[in-house]
Amino acid sequence: MSKVKARVLAGFDHGDAFIPANVIISGEGGLIESLKSGGVVDDHADAVAYAQEQGFKTIDLVNGELSEKVQQRIDEKQAANKLTAKQKTAAINKLTADEKAAFEKSGGDIEAWLAKTDDERAELVAAEVQAAKDAEIIAAFTAEEKAAFEKSGKTLADWQALPEAERNTLIEAEKPQA
Repeated sequence: MSKVKARVLAGFDHGDAFIPANVIISGEGGLIESLKSGGVVDDHADAVAYAQEQGFKTIDLVNGELSEKVQQRIDEKQAANKLTAKQKTAAINKLTADEKAAFEKSGGDIEAWLAKTDDERAELVAAEVQAAKDAEIIAAFTAEEKAAFEKSGKTLADWQALPEAERNTLIEAEKPQA
């Protein structure tokens, strides 16, 4: 079967490799057709020509798998993108205290942390800051108030939103009876 070229529209896994968007793949017609039917590639001549004009690289797929040369290039690129231990330490040391707390809570993998978008990291940091504030408020509760809060199963925000009389009733129920 002859080779067909197509522009990758959406990245996909192929064997043990990931084929990113905005590359040209060259492979057997049946493989390209199946990827096309899934909306992953565009094999129209204009799409391929445009991609070539833009300088997108070409990946040859051999018998449904990546060629050894292509796999070697991918492995080299991945290795080049890995941070050294010194770079990891430096990146961690640049984190603010709030960022560090959120980073550690998210698993402590600096490469995964840096791979997140700014918005994703900001959301995690904001959640960690709020959790720290909530912990401070809960630490200031009396023993009875803490017991009533924990028994309620409510979030701190929901607990604080309860009418004061209702909270006081729940707290009173936790006080030891004389």
